[in-house]
Amino acid sequence: MTVLRPVKIVYFIGQLGLGGSERQLYLLLKHIDKRRFECHVIVFNPSRYYSLDKDLQKTGVEVHAIPPAVKGIPKRVLWLYKLLCSIRPDIIHSWSVHDNAYAAVVGRMSGRAILIGSERISLRDPDFHTLGRIYRWLIIHGVQKHVVNTESIAKELGEFHVRQEDIFTLPNCVESFCKSEAPFPLQGILPDNCRIVGMVANLRRQKNYPLFIRAMIPVLEKFPDVIGLLVGQPVPSDPEVPDQVLQAIEQSGYRERLRWVGFQKEISGILNRLSVFCLTSTWEGTPNVVLEAMAAGLPVVATKVDGVVKIIQDGVSGKLVEPGNVEQVSNALCEFLSDEALSRRMGKKGKAFVRKNMSCSGIVRMLTDYYLGLLEERSV
Repeated sequence: MTVLRPVKIVYFIGQLGLGGSERQLYLLLKHIDKRRFECHVIVFNPSRYYSLDKDLQKTGVEVHAIPPAVKGIPKRVLWLYKLLCSIRPDIIHSWSVHDNAYAAVVGRMSGRAILIGSERISLRDPDFHTLGRIYRWLIIHGVQKHVVNTESIAKELGEFHVRQEDIFTLPNCVESFCKSEAPFPLQGILPDNCRIVGMVANLRRQKNYPLFIRAMIPVLEKFPDVIGLLVGQPVPSDPEVPDQVLQAIEQSGYRERLRWVGFQKEISGILNRLSVFCLTSTWEGTPNVVLEAMAAGLPVVATKVDGVVKIIQDGVSGKLVEPGNVEQVSNALCEFLSDEALSRRMGKKGKAFVRKNMSCSGIVRMLTDYYLGLLEERSV
């Protein structure tokens, strides 16, 4: 009897911190069938706070970190080439847009692997357009297939002349729909009897934390029992944002009721303590934290951008506001805080949506079928 070997897949990712992209890769590989797939993750850079490498290894995934001494593109290409030649993958899937270029170059050098790139945030991101022309060409056209997490990014790839048949839309997933038993990690830091409006996101320009802070001022004026909570770590690509956040908090006049608590590992415990969740991004892919907030049954206020409009039905499972509109954000937050029945109803609708459409088992089935379909096409 012939025993088929597992399909070998190598993933490239910039780092393995607790950002949305990293969390999604962890969830998918945690649930993927290890009898059918042998999974390797190559990490390009160390994480500043927490790393998911050990969590991935516990699920049966092999994690390879590029050594710190291997610096510069030529040395990294050589290191990757040697590793890929030893693994001999069937599929190379770059999970970070910047690493698509490495998949394109090293993938072709090392064998016949199917080359898949990922775009998980809008290509309107200014950082993307600061890259060199050849680098951008490799990111978009050097790989054979693309995986995106929302249809809006698929349309953007079309503007770069990528064929729609070469683009696969894989929604983000949420692991659990049960109320977490995780303790609130900020016990004793915030008043026990306060209501909390929270925003959880890395400190990137696109998240527009200063807008959230400005929008909270009328909320704090109206509701003396409300605290605004900002949870997120600084990122090297946007070093100016922490100072902007602290300055906006100082200028608000509510320094004691607007709290930035930096990096927090136990996000589930925080979400379960919030009264309302808010995200004020200027652009997005599909923000994982919004799905987690919905899974926790929270009412959500979010800007009407990109993939957000695919997961929140305005006025049914949350409230969508125009990006940059401080007044709309304030009004939506005040409406939820004034009407507990409305908050419960929309939170319940959001929870039902993610339960039906965003389960990890369902999304992993989609990804599995996609990989197997690509391999079948190649064998014909």
